This record gives sequence, structure tokens and C-alpha cells, in this order.
Amino acid sequence: MNNLELTSLIEQTNSTYKRYWLNQLQRLEKQPARLAKLVQSIEYELANLQLRKDLLTKTKINYPSGLPVSQDVNNIKQVISANQVTIICGE
Repeated sequence: MNNLELTSLIEQTNSTYKRYWLNQLQRLEKQPARLAKLVQSIEYELANLQLRKDLLTKTKINYPSGLPVSQDVNNIKQVISANQVTIICGE
């Protein structure tokens, strides 16, 4: 994958590392060995990000109707999909 393709992929993500990666790609342009290592790391992280997204879409969460949390199912789904870590506490 060339730098232009990688930059395009990075731009499409909402990763917290997005700005860092883009800055590093520019900074390391003239250092091929370090750039290759960075590209490999970015590709690995983007693949993991996609895996997590795929798992989220496949995961079925069931809430028994007798539980109070069942009233907030849609809010919980939004929070889980928008955050890498979610803690849900009851009363």
C-alpha cells in the first residue's frame, strides 16, 4: 500500500491516532526504514479497528424486559458503538 492510499484510509477513520499518524507520515517521508515500520503499524491498527467494528455489528445483546436497563437499549447501543470502552452501572 502506498502512502497516498494509506493517507486516504486514515482520513476515513475516526481513530484517536488519526492526526498523529498523518503527522508522522509527513515527518518520516525521507526516512524509509522508519516510514516502513510506521506504515506497518498503521495497517495493523486499521485492520484491528475494522475487526472491532465488524464484531460490534455481529454482537447480539439481549435485555430481558423485566430489567430496568431494557428501557435504555438504544442509548446503550449508541454508547457502545461510539466508545472503545463502556461501563454500565445499575442502581
